[in-house]
Amino acid sequence: GGTHNTVIQDRPLASGAGLIEPDRTAFLLWAPSCPRVALAIEARDALTMLPAGDGWFEVDADCGAGTR
Repeated sequence: GGTHNTVIQDRPLASGAGLIEPDRTAFLLWAPSCPRVALAIEARDALTMLPAGDGWFEVDADCGAGTR
């Protein structure tokens, strides 16, 4: 692993999801053995997560707390 630079509300984000605005969420996943990762949100097309180095993938999505 390594240190990742994504920050949510002035705190480093561990793997998972964190609100960056009321209707915008940052997602971060550590998947070092996966060449590609996508985020599935109910009733939407999957969002490709971008490689962020050291096995980390990230994407921001237009969704708020409680979105499935």
